[in-house]
Amino acid sequence: MIDNFMAAIMRGHLVVDGVTDKGRGWHLDSGSLKRVIDSIPDPERRTVMQAFHNALLQPPVVRNDSRLGEMKLYINIDDSLPRKLNTIVMRKPLMKVRAYTNTSITAKYAAVLECSSPQGNRILRGMEPVRHDDWQAARDKQNGKAVLRSIKKFILEELRKRVRRELGDEITIKGLNTLLPSELQIDGNPDRHGVRASNGPGSERESASLQGRETTPEPVANTGGKSVNITLTKPAVTDEDGSPASTGRQRGGQAKRGKHVAGIPATGRSDDGASAIDGSNLSMRYWYDAKSGDYILVLRSRSGDTEKGALRLTAALDGTFGNYTPPIETAVDISGATPRPLDVKEGSISTVKVTSKRPTKLRVHIKGGIRLQLGVK
Repeated sequence: MIDNFMAAIMRGHLVVDGVTDKGRGWHLDSGSLKRVIDSIPDPERRTVMQAFHNALLQPPVVRNDSRLGEMKLYINIDDSLPRKLNTIVMRKPLMKVRAYTNTSITAKYAAVLECSSPQGNRILRGMEPVRHDDWQAARDKQNGKAVLRSIKKFILEELRKRVRRELGDEITIKGLNTLLPSELQIDGNPDRHGVRASNGPGSERESASLQGRETTPEPVANTGGKSVNITLTKPAVTDEDGSPASTGRQRGGQAKRGKHVAGIPATGRSDDGASAIDGSNLSMRYWYDAKSGDYILVLRSRSGDTEKGALRLTAALDGTFGNYTPPIETAVDISGATPRPLDVKEGSISTVKVTSKRPTKLRVHIKGGIRLQLGVK
């Protein structure tokens, strides 16, 4: 029901009442739709429904076509999705007709195309079979091919624009997977691997030039050593006897903080900008801007709700995330037209707001411009 009529229910055009197998009545309308979607027991189906629901909450891209009239495209780009969910198309009744796939778009997204104009609804209705599950050009000799060409072109052009704006340019390297070892997982998916070596299953012997079954060794040129500067930003601390002293996290000691000697209770409430945002409710992408020495963070809400408070970052040391807090100097919210400076205190970025409608972008500068593998606590 929700899969086919989500848009109609959201706009109040459709209200559904029913009775369960146990005789209990249920009611589905625009007010209860999100709660029902969030309570779907199957996690994969719930994620798909949430993605298209979020898409319909986005401001649409509008285009006027000479044959179809006004068309609207709602796009939700979200790289936390398990896969690409394609574009659902519909006309005036706001019932799902089918989904169009764009193989040239590699980003993960969910999109909805709506054509509700009188002339567009009339043409598309005439192109549908009895089951109303497709638009077939052969059913309209005069307009069919041109109409489908316009719809698919509109979807592809706007998806490319949105992906380029939110995720940057994409580069596809054909055949790269054939050069990767079979043990390497791609995108965290254990079912997608590179190919195995063509000359055998491999050997336990370690070599810089050996792949697959042992063959004649090949010489490897030694490029010489390279010097690396090591800087100790905060020296270790010892007591008078030379033994390690008990210090706080900033000096390499315990990460836990003791209770206040006076028993003063902690302050701060949810949504007041001081309480910490739960990192499990966020997804984060980032990259390092070499020109400015800043990190660009792109945050999204996994929970579907607005998350507000202090953002706590961490960084991986020796490939493992722990309690290390990077030395953040400045942070600016660049999501809107006007940059908004954010307060930084003890490694936390205050008054961060992440909504489910669109990503939040932050520009963060870490002391010394060092490059780190970042994460969210």
